[in-house]
Formats: sequence, C-alpha cells, structure tokens
Amino acid sequence: MDDSMQCFFPQNVIQQIRTPIFLLNAAYDSWQ
Repeated sequence: MDDSMQCFFPQNVIQQIRTPIFLLNAAYDSWQ
C-alpha cells in the first residue's frame, strides 16, 4: 500500500497530528 492511501486511516492521521496538538496545548496552557 502506498503512503498516499495510508493518510486516510485514522491511526495514521492521529500519529501525524499528535505532536502539533501537544505543542499547541502546551503553549495554550502556559498562556493561561
């Protein structure tokens, strides 16, 4: 299976976005 198809599977999407969301949450928490 090629990488372009893997993007559509939830577990792969979660892997891709987990780090940016964590960084945004950390920045938001420190801003509060």
